[in-house]
Amino acid sequence: MACESGEARLAALAARDLAIAYDIAQLETDERATFSSADLAGPALPEIESEVAFVLDIDPALGVPPWPSQWDGRAQLSATGEHPRRELRAGAVKAVEQVRDDATEVVVAGLKGVVGGALGDALAALGTGLVAQLPSTAKRWYRWALRLVKEAIEKLRRIFGGLFDKAVGKITTWIEEHAEQTIADKVYEIPRLRTALEGLIDRAADDKDWSKVGEDIQRVVEKHATQKKVILAVFKALSFARKWILHVIAGPTGEAVVGGVFLLGAGYGLFSGGDYEDWYRTDDDGAFNFVRGIRTTAEDQLADG
Repeated sequence: MACESGEARLAALAARDLAIAYDIAQLETDERATFSSADLAGPALPEIESEVAFVLDIDPALGVPPWPSQWDGRAQLSATGEHPRRELRAGAVKAVEQVRDDATEVVVAGLKGVVGGALGDALAALGTGLVAQLPSTAKRWYRWALRLVKEAIEKLRRIFGGLFDKAVGKITTWIEEHAEQTIADKVYEIPRLRTALEGLIDRAADDKDWSKVGEDIQRVVEKHATQKKVILAVFKALSFARKWILHVIAGPTGEAVVGGVFLLGAGYGLFSGGDYEDWYRTDDDGAFNFVRGIRTTAEDQLADG
């Protein structure tokens, strides 16, 4: 998996590819269409770019800040008049729960995108390689659009790097074992994380900089919120493209391709959330540990010795 900014950028570029693919596909019914860049100012690209511009830094004129300054409804660790230790204890637990809730939102959105209940086909497509499922022959505009879909898929696969096959296997198992609304809670082992954080904070010496620890944990939550925002933009772009993809790639294969891309996004969201939580599966599996998450942030500043 890439570094945390690299992950978001790859996903944002995949969303942009899918948006452009949709706009290009619409040209198939326009006999006057040419390969002019002016023809690509369709409805999907501006909307998707407006949502991921802060990651790609592509157009300041869009009015999107380079990094989100506020996250409405997120766990805030600001002063409330409580003892700083108790405040940090409550805020750290809220931070863990917020990342879990964000990941759950992504997983639910991804599974809703699987067409016609073809979950098994979509999982199989992930395992065998989605790119091979896409036809190499189609009408001119569709052919160009399909190349962009292939590029988007490859960008999403690159997020997982050499862990892709392992990740697909775990996604399959977790989806089979847990309901979509509780999958993140179960996979992240939230009670175990909560207990560890509370114990760490309770044992810490009184002279710790509680405010700094809280601010650093809050930054982890905000960074993960960026990941969620970009994945949801991928889903929106894919929703634009879904109809014409199913038109060009008819039947179960088309449904598997669309469903597989949604599952790639859902899987990325699930693994990203676990990474930002500092899930124990990193210790158990020896993988999926690419960012400094909530647990590590607290341990680095509060643990003695």
